[in-house]
Amino acid sequence: MSLTAAVLYFLVAVIYLIVSLKRVSKQERLIFFRDGKPKSVAGPGIVLALPGIQQTRRLKVTPITSPLPALRFNGRTLLVKGSFIWKISDPLKAASSPNVQIRLEQELESTFGKTLLNATLRDCFCESFTFKNVAEDLLNERTKSFGVRISELECTDFPAHRQMVAQLIALIGKPICDLGVLTEKIGEQNGQE
Repeated sequence: MSLTAAVLYFLVAVIYLIVSLKRVSKQERLIFFRDGKPKSVAGPGIVLALPGIQQTRRLKVTPITSPLPALRFNGRTLLVKGSFIWKISDPLKAASSPNVQIRLEQELESTFGKTLLNATLRDCFCESFTFKNVAEDLLNERTKSFGVRISELECTDFPAHRQMVAQLIALIGKPICDLGVLTEKIGEQNGQE
């Protein structure tokens, strides 16, 4: 082999190595795929990813603020005013999911419905009850399977919950926390009828 060919091979190898170096910022991770499945995560920093040999995809892991989607509950569509902040907590699980945003919206819809159905009369009247905390905990439990964590859920207006509380307040007269007093009030209402 001539000196020219050796220099040429060396230059090609150096260029290939330079092209293989990827800079991964603090806000993202580089996912390595093998046979179409995510196998490892790298970053932040300088990462060696061999083009043509290793398949990679960048994944943002910074918190993302999204508006709450319209939710279907008991056959009705509810427009909920608010937002939620989420981030990818497990890049490998998130890379395995086909569309994290769509799955997250499906889980939101399901979680809000379940939380509303499970809210008891006492919950609705207690000042300490926060619908958002219950929904946030349930949602984090359900989104763990695809690598997402909800860091904040803010509902500025949730019509179904507001209507339910308004109906109960109308029935009783004022918000109360004591379930015994609530039962007495309902008994008085039934006795008057």
